[in-house]
Amino acid sequence: GDGTNNIYDFTDTYTNSGTAWGWQTGERYWPGDDTKLRFYAYNADDMSSGSVTATNIARNGSNNANIDATLTYRPATTAGEQTDLLVAYTEGQNSTTTGAGLEINFRHTLAKITVNAKNSNTAAYRVEVGGVYLRRFKTDGTLTMPSTSTSTATLAQSNWSFPSTENTTGTGEYKSMSANGGTKLTDSYQTISGSSSSPNPFMVIPQNTTAWNEALATDTEQDNNGAYFSILCRIYQLNPGDDAQTGGKLIFPRPNTTGGNTTAPDTGDYG
Repeated sequence: GDGTNNIYDFTDTYTNSGTAWGWQTGERYWPGDDTKLRFYAYNADDMSSGSVTATNIARNGSNNANIDATLTYRPATTAGEQTDLLVAYTEGQNSTTTGAGLEINFRHTLAKITVNAKNSNTAAYRVEVGGVYLRRFKTDGTLTMPSTSTSTATLAQSNWSFPSTENTTGTGEYKSMSANGGTKLTDSYQTISGSSSSPNPFMVIPQNTTAWNEALATDTEQDNNGAYFSILCRIYQLNPGDDAQTGGKLIFPRPNTTGGNTTAPDTGDYG
């Protein structure tokens, strides 16, 4: 948009063909009167993952100095499919950019969460982690695009807002699963959102959360709907002579007991 009554809605995609960058729908040209233009841009690593929609690119009433530009976003539910979302804003005009080009610097908009864990008693227990859930998180957000150049300004968490149904507590969940039969914990911290060799950190909308109150749920049977981490794991108790990698007695989740015989859950079962 410019400083008059003009809004140029060129919802366009700029891509790399492998040899050069270019507009998918043809080149764009500066106005002949040297009008200053405002540029809003966004990018996700994989635009097919999650949901990104540009909306409300319009003047704010009759005040041409303010242009409302927002994005709605919903991250994918699986961490391995979540992608970073970046946005940018800058201003430019033909007389100051000819030959030099227009610099656009993108800023990260999401919060990156990596979950680490360790087994502090490897002599007595063997612990396998099958995955991690983030539960009761807010999943649908609206981002107000910055109105000052992202070359110098950072993006505040307050740029994000949520539907009234998610203003207090979230209702969604995200998961990050371990591959190849789970992650065996050692006495050193390692990532369990994915694995050390193939980490899958969560990329979620920044938000303030209310922690789940276990005492409230237990004592009064009233859930405060707070957010929490849920870790899928198997715990084996090791006795002298047990193989620390494959041995031990399963103590969590509780084994199945049939006809006096105790058996481990099926492969893939975690508690």
